[in-house]
Amino acid sequence: MAPTTIRKASGDKVKTDRKDARLLSVTLASDGFRKGYLPAPSDESTKEFTRTRNTLKGHLKKAKQNLLSFLLRVGMPYPESGNYWTDKHRNWLDTLSFNNRMLQLSFDTLWHEVKDLEAKIANLDAAIEEIANEDRYKER
Repeated sequence: MAPTTIRKASGDKVKTDRKDARLLSVTLASDGFRKGYLPAPSDESTKEFTRTRNTLKGHLKKAKQNLLSFLLRVGMPYPESGNYWTDKHRNWLDTLSFNNRMLQLSFDTLWHEVKDLEAKIANLDAAIEEIANEDRYKER
């Protein structure tokens, strides 16, 4: 039983074993508790898997910022008004080319990093969707 599920008076700050035992016995006798859930090892691995996805989302955000910052530094901001990362913006990115080999290589590296991270996240999302459809994770 989780300690936070035990009801006690708001002013009761003194904590002793005797008071705790009495409170536990009264709570258990009156069914005034909620069951706690102890995650199975497979649940822990699922949590790690979703944490990996969230980590990659953070990397993707940073990669997008890096690409946009690069384009601003080299004087090639997005010429259209509107939002970044729309289909129109992506098509514009696909058409960019630089006369300088080093700038082109830098741009290609940054743009491919964004695309790679998006692909990895899409793969993880598909796997998470499969996991979510398993019987153990369906709402009861």
